[in-house]
Amino acid sequence: MQVNVLQLQFEKKVSEASLRMTTTRRGIFDILSKAERPLEITEIVTRLPGVHFVSVYRSVDALRRAGLIKQLPYGFKNRFELSDAFLPHHHHATCDVCGTVYEINNGKIEQALRSVTNEVGFTSSRHHFEIYGTCRTCSKSAQ
Repeated sequence: MQVNVLQLQFEKKVSEASLRMTTTRRGIFDILSKAERPLEITEIVTRLPGVHFVSVYRSVDALRRAGLIKQLPYGFKNRFELSDAFLPHHHHATCDVCGTVYEINNGKIEQALRSVTNEVGFTSSRHHFEIYGTCRTCSKSAQ
């Protein structure tokens, strides 16, 4: 079995966070590393057959607190994805109609956020920027 570099980085960061590497945590990492969009907790649970949902919830929370996965608010739910330690820093635009999540990686956003915080004399350690609205497909079908 070939272990990829991302898995090795994950295992190292789990150890550095003083967490045990469990089958559930490894499974969560595998699922999120292959996901094309942030996933709701129920989607993660269903992709880990045979693992009790409480174990998944606890592992997701431990990995989130350790900074290895990010929690993204979506209505009254949350979605999860790997943190910036594993993916390039980016933001999301989510369609309110169909729920499609678009990844946005734009240096202009980062520059604007730095500029705004610098104006008030604030040094940012991290940020979270999400956009909600209607995608092109849903806009066209509503006309």
